[in-house]
Amino acid sequence: MCVETDRHPETTGAPSTLPPRPRMGHIEFLNCFPLLWGLARAGSLADLDLIKDTPDNLSDALARGALDIGPISVLELLKNTDELVVLPDIAIGSDGPVMSCLIISRLPLHRLDALPVALGSTSRTAVRLARLLLSDLIGVQPQYFCCPPDLTSMLQQAPAAVLIGDTALHAALYEAPRLNLDVHDLGQMWRDWTGLPFVFAVYAAHRDFAEREPDTVHRVHTHLLHARDLSLANIDQVCRQAAHSQTFDIATLKQYYTTALDFTLNDRHLSGIAEFTRRTAGPHSGFPPQVQLQLLQNRIYPDGQVGGGGNSMAPVGDQVTVARVVDRLRETVATVLELDVEEVTVDALFYEDLEVDSLHKTEISARVEREFHVRIDPEGWAAIRTITDVLTLLHDKGVLIDE
Repeated sequence: MCVETDRHPETTGAPSTLPPRPRMGHIEFLNCFPLLWGLARAGSLADLDLIKDTPDNLSDALARGALDIGPISVLELLKNTDELVVLPDIAIGSDGPVMSCLIISRLPLHRLDALPVALGSTSRTAVRLARLLLSDLIGVQPQYFCCPPDLTSMLQQAPAAVLIGDTALHAALYEAPRLNLDVHDLGQMWRDWTGLPFVFAVYAAHRDFAEREPDTVHRVHTHLLHARDLSLANIDQVCRQAAHSQTFDIATLKQYYTTALDFTLNDRHLSGIAEFTRRTAGPHSGFPPQVQLQLLQNRIYPDGQVGGGGNSMAPVGDQVTVARVVDRLRETVATVLELDVEEVTVDALFYEDLEVDSLHKTEISARVEREFHVRIDPEGWAAIRTITDVLTLLHDKGVLIDE
């Protein structure tokens, strides 16, 4: 596998006491740029040995343990569940049109039966989804072949092509309108068919590394969640920087990052994965109709000790103090309200002191749910007035545990 990496030559000297730098994969597509931007902005890249490659190559490397942490296509995840621990609430997917996973065709899809369809994708999951939609939803069985992801060349050999990533985004915006081609969004087709979001890739740790370095895994997980939230809170800046090296304008990138892509992984997304599994499993798929995903779990103790989170690998987690939880809550509130963190104290009243309105409070609730992997009912959240109240709620949810 040919990769680019930020590795530096090893130096001699006394053994380092610093935490290990995990080998983490990074997909060099625009869909992963916000995470890279957030990691760089937060100063977290120094903790990572970043390895860049295509989705398929990174998936293969993580499955065999050549990477410690990284994105892996859902199709490869399903084939390697025993070797992987999924990081919660971080993924690459969509809940509707994804804009960058497409079937582009000169013919209506129902006329593609027995005709050639070119596969220019570097993601096995997107290819499998396209084939599933064409066979089970549209009812056709084309003849597939692989070729380089160049739309003009592909359509010289076939009446339709499957494209993903930046090439697909460019083709849909510029080439398809010029050539009067039909564009079919795989994310939207799946959503219309099943009513569920589609997850193209999750972030996972190789099981051996997670068992050997649980604190590092949790630390990287926290970095990724913070990077995502930081980039989305500064999306205009992210889009301006991405536009410098791309042919896409800022408005297109903002639509892509804020309305098309979905970087979360909650119960609906897991239901989407389960539905995809059920529909694609078979004698030659490499996985059964039902699989058990291993999710990273952790509990937070006041004295910083780690507790089991209900999975077979417990304990897997970070030593996180109550003070750190408070800091994370203050940062969340400050980000939503666009305040300095110093202005958000644990006893500041949301409505009276911080001028929180209903939209702010809804966004804070959503972020707390993502950050701490809990579900908050509206009645319980309505009683929240301060960060101290949020701590009490987390305690009642079993996230924060007394000795």
